[in-house]
Amino acid sequence: MTRRTAVELTLLLAAIVIALALRLYVFGIYQIPSESMVPRLLTGDIVLVDKRHFSRGAALPARGDVIVFHAPPTGKVDYVKRVIGLPGDTVALRDGVVILNGRPLPRRRIADWVLPGVHCPMPRERQPDGSLACHYYRYVETMPGGADHVLLDIGSTEGDEQGPVVVPPGRLFLMGDNRDLSADSRLPAGVRGGIGLVPVSAVVGRAGMILFSFDPMNQSVRWSRTAKRF
Repeated sequence: MTRRTAVELTLLLAAIVIALALRLYVFGIYQIPSESMVPRLLTGDIVLVDKRHFSRGAALPARGDVIVFHAPPTGKVDYVKRVIGLPGDTVALRDGVVILNGRPLPRRRIADWVLPGVHCPMPRERQPDGSLACHYYRYVETMPGGADHVLLDIGSTEGDEQGPVVVPPGRLFLMGDNRDLSADSRLPAGVRGGIGLVPVSAVVGRAGMILFSFDPMNQSVRWSRTAKRF
């Protein structure tokens, strides 16, 4: 082996080590397996997860952040949800509206989310081309501080009336954006897929970009979602 070859091999090995370190300790990837975060995240999206600040379970995410975490009760499966309540917050729901620290989170109705398909939790509506599609009620919800996100609501369900619950130290209250089709902090850990109040130490990182998206139903790439920040 020549000296030049040895140097090149050393540089290659160093690059691999750095890439693995970044993968393990700085960034990660997570594939969305369900519809609980629709419309922000779709089944088949692959998101970039920023692990910085969360490696030791000390840092708190912000209200409204989308995070990946080791889901209770086992901690062996990773979920993705949105942060609604931080330690010390009081969270309740009334008629589907989140009441945070005694104040309803503002939300306004926008155009329906329309999806074709057979499986639909709401009555399907006939489209101009004669096909049937699901119409989900869609709202923009505003967190304290002014950050907006879009959520879906299919109407009155059991999860629309909750609490109030005081989030204890070291815990988070998390919810999916597809509010009526998400098992989250509204259910105790292990009950019908619920996660209860999630330990801060279970947070893997903050999701902030869709790297790639593959539609498992149509077996096609969603190019418009590739490299998309949110």
